[in-house]
Amino acid sequence: MAQCTEPTDAMDGECSGFGCCQASIPSGILDANVSTNTFRNRSLVRHFNPCTAAFVVAKDAFKFYRANLSDDINHYNALQLPLVLDWGIGQQNCSSDDGSYLCKDNSECNDPEHALGYRCKCKHGYSGNPYLPQGCKDVNECLGGNHCEKSIYCNNIDGGYYCKCPSGYHGNGTKTDPCISSRRLAPVLVGTERCLNLDGRRRLE
Repeated sequence: MAQCTEPTDAMDGECSGFGCCQASIPSGILDANVSTNTFRNRSLVRHFNPCTAAFVVAKDAFKFYRANLSDDINHYNALQLPLVLDWGIGQQNCSSDDGSYLCKDNSECNDPEHALGYRCKCKHGYSGNPYLPQGCKDVNECLGGNHCEKSIYCNNIDGGYYCKCPSGYHGNGTKTDPCISSRRLAPVLVGTERCLNLDGRRRLE
């Protein structure tokens, strides 16, 4: 059984139960059943690991990396594994099932490269369950505090965010284009005067 609450829980090069688990197939058997199951609600990990897959590979032929916890539907195809147990919806693809497929609000349809069926995925800036009405909720990027120069410059919008400098500053409010005060130093002229008494005559300088 594998568990993972954050991508950092998994360690590159290890398949020890965090993000990855493995079991050996004894030699000499004629058949084996392989299945994937979810034991708990996956809503907390869906944003970085929305899919679960099982695959068969020769011993020591696969090395686990955090990047394997990918939301790319064709990620495992790129690994060139001999057998991957995955899933899809029906036998239609996104274009042929357009208008009637199960992808709901704020989600998009994805076709696997070499398999029948399709899968749904929340659009960028949303997370949740793409198969439920209004299941993909807006992600408040400003709560992370890492997108703008300062968190108070961050403004969340539906499906994204933008940074804005406060009044009296210019710039984009980002870390690469920070806010700079728009106030300019005005030149100030300072004058002095003195009164001189020269032989009874007064002169102002």
